[in-house]
This record gives sequence, C-alpha cells and structure tokens, in this order.
Amino acid sequence: MLLCEAGYEDAKHNLHIESIRKQKLPINKVIPAVVNLYIDLYEQDAIEINNGMCEDFAADVCSLVSNAKAFWLDEINPIIKDEFGEKIRNITAHKVIKYRGRYYDSQCPEGTTNWKELIR
Repeated sequence: MLLCEAGYEDAKHNLHIESIRKQKLPINKVIPAVVNLYIDLYEQDAIEINNGMCEDFAADVCSLVSNAKAFWLDEINPIIKDEFGEKIRNITAHKVIKYRGRYYDSQCPEGTTNWKELIR
C-alpha cells in the first residue's frame, strides 16, 4: 500500500513529523518513532512499511536525521548473486537509509553494516 492510499493528510502527517523533530532523537530512536506514526495514522506496522511504504518512510527518516541518505538497494549493488553466480532476486523494490556507514529500514532501527541483511 502506498501512503496516499492509506489516508495520507499532509497537515496531519507533517504535524507528527515536526513533533518527532523537536525531540532531536538519534536515528535508532527516530525509526521507531516514525514506525509508531505510521501505525497510528495509517495502521501500517514495520513489516507493512517495508512492503509498500519504504520510500515514504525513508524520506521521513532522512528529513529528521541530518546527513542520512535514502537509496534503493539496487543503487548500492545492482546485482546480487548466489555462490553459483545466479541472480538471487530482484531487490530494486526496497528503499533503505544509509547513515554513518550503517543501513537502516523500518525493521532495523539499530542499523547494520551489511545491507544484505535488509533483503527480506
């Protein structure tokens, strides 16, 4: 589901984002706060966010964390192959956040140095 399909209201959404911004939280606290926003406003949990709302979620997190950048996984490494050289799966449909050498998404608020851990 896309954010616009879940009942997105610009003013309401931005009010909640601003309330998170005022707290000046580190990224490992921003991510759960934004997940909770999506649960409260859109009834979408972390798993659901990662299956349709990851682009909006990454944009929200990046707007709250200075120097955080959002990337589609295929921008990090366009082809993932198994040990036999076969393409594992199409990973272009997941947007993640990179910050200070770690990769994050709605299910990984502590981040990981191995972006492949975010392929689900």
